[in-house]
Amino acid sequence: SPLLASADSDVFVAVGQNGAILRSTNNGASWDNETCQVFTNLNGVTYGNNTFVAVGTSGRIIRSTDNASSWENSTSGTTINFNGVTYGNGNFVAVGNNRNVYSSTDGSSSSWTRRSYYNYSNYALYGVAYGNSTFVAVGNRYTGRSTNASSWSFSNAPYYRYRNHMAVTYGGGSTFVGVGQYGKIIRSTNSGSSWDNMTTGTSPYTAPSGSLYLNGVAYGNSTFVAVGQSGTILTSTDGATWTSRTSGTSNYLYGVAFGNSTFVVVGTSGTILTSTNGTSWTTRTSGTTNALYGVSFGE
Repeated sequence: SPLLASADSDVFVAVGQNGAILRSTNNGASWDNETCQVFTNLNGVTYGNNTFVAVGTSGRIIRSTDNASSWENSTSGTTINFNGVTYGNGNFVAVGNNRNVYSSTDGSSSSWTRRSYYNYSNYALYGVAYGNSTFVAVGNRYTGRSTNASSWSFSNAPYYRYRNHMAVTYGGGSTFVGVGQYGKIIRSTNSGSSWDNMTTGTSPYTAPSGSLYLNGVAYGNSTFVAVGQSGTILTSTDGATWTSRTSGTSNYLYGVAFGNSTFVVVGTSGTILTSTNGTSWTTRTSGTTNALYGVSFGE
């Protein structure tokens, strides 16, 4: 049974390898294992309308309507890998391989509808975010946008060669920031209609082996936080100029979320870090050795 009461608000939820689900009600300081019998990897999690929704490999979608105390399977009707999920304007949106986009109003089994599909395995979508009345997705070669979760338009990502964009976040106003392989950072100031490359020390159309992958990005407290390979944490106030921070770990970092004035970062070997400012970071005990791929905040 869950160790934390379902009535608790302000919950961080982390998900990952072999269906790992962790839950914290004290801003990431301590965590309880809420893992259900899923076994497949969970790659992303989001919160909206009093519901947590997590997505993963082989079409896996699960949801919780009691602050992540218990979970139920939500059949998506597909076996593609889902990589990211977000909530906005009354809709959950999940993105995955073959440029798949699915949406649902409540995350339940009966309500997922495919909105996009492209039969080419290289055209995967890895991240999705909502802001300024717009859904924005990023991935391999393409970025996508939608104002209603149903109809999607796609365009080439800038300098997409060798560069998968792994995550995206909304940064207020009309700004979105995406991050990805080989230190790639892109920024849109018109809600995903067009994108510009931000300087991160790598030149376009090259794939230097030493360049660090960035896997997650979040925005809060007027700060962007990007995380990635070898314990990399970068911060920025505008999405254009970035500063490297000391994370205290060399583990691969996959996800980051902001809530209740706190950033929470997750990664391999159950790594969890917390920070109130993005600059100084505290290592937390997760109680798992599973890799954690995604994290979200709900209140």
